[in-house]
Amino acid sequence: MESAVIPGVASGRQYVWIWLHKGVDTFMSNEQYRKFYWPTLQKLIIGIIEAGLTPVVYCEGSYNTRLEILRDVPKGKVVYNFETVDMLKAKKVLGDVACIAGNVPNVMLSYGTPKEVEDYCKRLIDTCAPGGGFMMDSSALIDEAKPENIRAMFETTLNYGIYK
Repeated sequence: MESAVIPGVASGRQYVWIWLHKGVDTFMSNEQYRKFYWPTLQKLIIGIIEAGLTPVVYCEGSYNTRLEILRDVPKGKVVYNFETVDMLKAKKVLGDVACIAGNVPNVMLSYGTPKEVEDYCKRLIDTCAPGGGFMMDSSALIDEAKPENIRAMFETTLNYGIYK
């Protein structure tokens, strides 16, 4: 935990990223996840929060069966960034506990059209923004996206995704 907290505190940055690459739905059963994976991850998340920082937990792959488990964190202190999760389900399960983010497919940003990106982002906003706690983001790090598609994601969010 210290390797996550010390650099965060020293840098003055509020956010600490946790990259989850092995916790996907198909990697192990929920029973195994609860027994072997979650206790350590939960301890890390809580330690980061107790240090006055905000953990941003990037859930690579599908975490649809893990959402109920991910609820067991201090309310309003965690950001879960999802790659391929059912965002409607994530909002329903986690929306009163954590901020959710992500899910704009990188393949769409690389090969789609600005209109497809705009429509997708509007659906995410309609699904995830009500009541707050949603941040627009791509599904993963952006390596090779079309500039016009990134612009469409940002402009749609700025024009359509305003919290009132």
